[in-house]
Amino acid sequence: MTPTPWTDLEPQPGDFDADLATIDPRFVEAHRGNPTTKVRIVVSIEGEDARRLQRLSAARGEKPTELIAELLREADKPAAKSQRLHPPNTVEPGVQIPAPGPTLRVDRAAS
Repeated sequence: MTPTPWTDLEPQPGDFDADLATIDPRFVEAHRGNPTTKVRIVVSIEGEDARRLQRLSAARGEKPTELIAELLREADKPAAKSQRLHPPNTVEPGVQIPAPGPTLRVDRAAS
């Protein structure tokens, strides 16, 4: 089954243009953004990934939510500036990391 923009994990610009064109303009409201608004993202992590998150955040003296927030901030930076969390070749043996996404540094001494 081929993913659609509605189910694809990474929809592309323009994927929803045809759908948006069908909306009656009477039912569209434009609102100015609020730069102080917070977004809550609910993440479910299980098994070895959950244990890894607990281990990494404990080693850094952070809550798991703080580590995830930092990873999101780092992922938003250009690759050249985000070496602190993911320098090349510093992941656990056997861990598969999809390219070109951000990687995570794992210190063996801290685990």
